[in-house]
Amino acid sequence: FGFTSDANGGESGVAAGQFAADGQGNVTSGIMDLNSLGTVTTSSLASSTYSISGSPRGTVTMSTGQTYNIYLTDPNLNLLDPNNPSGNGGALLLEADAGDSIGVVVPQTDTGATLSGNYAFIFSNQANPPNADGGFDGQFVTASSSATFSGQGGYQGQSSNSLLPIIGPLSGTFSPDGSNPGRFTGTISTTPALWSPTIGATTPGTNSVSYYLANGSQGFVVETDSVGPAAGAVEGQTQLQSGSQSRKHTLQQGHSSSPLNRPVNSTQYPENLRRSR
Repeated sequence: FGFTSDANGGESGVAAGQFAADGQGNVTSGIMDLNSLGTVTTSSLASSTYSISGSPRGTVTMSTGQTYNIYLTDPNLNLLDPNNPSGNGGALLLEADAGDSIGVVVPQTDTGATLSGNYAFIFSNQANPPNADGGFDGQFVTASSSATFSGQGGYQGQSSNSLLPIIGPLSGTFSPDGSNPGRFTGTISTTPALWSPTIGATTPGTNSVSYYLANGSQGFVVETDSVGPAAGAVEGQTQLQSGSQSRKHTLQQGHSSSPLNRPVNSTQYPENLRRSR
């Protein structure tokens, strides 16, 4: 899961994590990285609880103190990639205490997954005050036998420098957390440095992050240093790997394929949280 503050210039907090639920209201294991105003805490989520009964709406009480309303979604949806016709559903989170955050929960279907192949990446700084945040999105590639990746992205800086993004190199590292399968720790490096107030800067910078993979195609990223409260997501770019073959086949056949049309049953919801998230 991942969440950010939804206050414009208010609470500057982001988080990402994972948990396993037993289907009976108990979270049996889990971990979360929370970056609040640049102060980072890593906490166990074991002993958290939830309640869902009679409808797709419920509540979650984290062992770290936060409480959330949770709204289960149609299992045909892919919440991190709405255009993808194949999804596993999940849930939406709304903080119900004095905090001000919203989030997304997706099923963690493969705790043994790692980053391998082509990925799109988005990263957003939730810093306070207003207009002092920045955004970055890009693309990178990594091999299954590697613990590094490289690519490029566009950075939108802060304040008066935020209008025109600049393209620069992107690289990073990731290392599995042996105690928490599905979690990785590592770095993200860009030029200019994130989160530089001067968009034209040429000085590279490195940020510490944690990655939480739901599977080999998608996951959440959260910054784990004092540079800025930033969070985002990674999405597999499978079309980059198969697109050239698909286009070749289409040209040879002299026709194009039509979009997939899958029926959506809006009344079908998961009965409880039985899978890791």
